[in-house]
Amino acid sequence: VYAAPYIGFALSVDQDQFLSMAKVRALRKLWARIQEACSIPASTANVHAETSYRMMAMADPETNILRTTIAAFAAATGGADSVSILPHTIAHGLPAGFARRVARNAQLILA
Repeated sequence: VYAAPYIGFALSVDQDQFLSMAKVRALRKLWARIQEACSIPASTANVHAETSYRMMAMADPETNILRTTIAAFAAATGGADSVSILPHTIAHGLPAGFARRVARNAQLILA
């Protein structure tokens, strides 16, 4: 019995769309190579992506909506199994209900 099928990975994705897509795809390829090198039966990696806190701007939080949407799209097209979108006002502290709703609705629209 191997632990490999139960291992999950979490990645941070940002507004650099192609780099974020490549990051998710590279993780999957790297995991497959590690399993091959260790002679472990192949299993898919469970990849969770979260939008990066570091890319959030305090000066203009509305642009963060675009940033998080691009990051979520990149994670999904890169092959992430699950995606979490941070609210656009997270840089200002605890986000309001509207910011949480926008983040949740962005996931629904992209799905």
